[in-house]
Amino acid sequence: MRRLLSIVVAACLLCAFTSGVYSAQITLVITQIWQHKDTPMLCALPSVPGLPANRVHDWNCATANTCPYCSGYCAPAAVSMIGLYMGQAAPFIDIDNIYDNAKVTGEIMGNGILETRGVGMFAGVGTTPPEVQNAFAYSVGMVPFQHGPLGTPNPLITYEIVRWYLDNNHPVLWVDIGSWPADQGVLPSETLTGSGHCKVIAGYDDLDTPDFADDLLLIFDPWPTSGSSYWLAHGLVVDVNDVYMSTTQAFANEEATWGQIKNMFE
Repeated sequence: MRRLLSIVVAACLLCAFTSGVYSAQITLVITQIWQHKDTPMLCALPSVPGLPANRVHDWNCATANTCPYCSGYCAPAAVSMIGLYMGQAAPFIDIDNIYDNAKVTGEIMGNGILETRGVGMFAGVGTTPPEVQNAFAYSVGMVPFQHGPLGTPNPLITYEIVRWYLDNNHPVLWVDIGSWPADQGVLPSETLTGSGHCKVIAGYDDLDTPDFADDLLLIFDPWPTSGSSYWLAHGLVVDVNDVYMSTTQAFANEEATWGQIKNMFE
């Protein structure tokens, strides 16, 4: 009788565990930030025709005015969302300041002047400088832990690792290498091949099904016409060729199994 009772209790625990695992939607409270020139920081280059010099640009300037400053600002804008989530404040979440303190190529770092525009930021792919990593460290206040891309010493990310980050309140910066918004203007060829559009992974939804196949990830996208925030199938987000950064390294967490639960009663 005791053994039968143990089996029944164990089965109930397994059912409860299974119900918890396969019925989850996790969403971190991320504030949407659109990529645009957001301070009066001095521009060393002549002002863009029709746009104000050394002033804040409209939130949708990248698409409304094809502004080179705003169209190249996805990395500092995405990083700013993570910095704000982690409790940072100005100047560390100001897009212009993040760019000025992190951009290496053509920029005098931290001098309060924008020497470059419309060139985006590199993510340390190949021989390019780790400008996105610099931006993360400046805004968030800690050096990021990086996953990918394939062929580097960095571990590759998996969907299970993404879930661990989100379960533990760590948003993930996603550098979608070689991918850009369809309505984005022409970028320099070296940026097109050495970087990608930056977004934030901020949640997941398992759709109440018992496997990961149909799971979705919540994306915060700084591009003005992206429709952010939006859900994507995790297979469209997790890619061995892309770069992912978070505030810590994911630690393995072994999930309970029927064998583990049964052994509790033997």
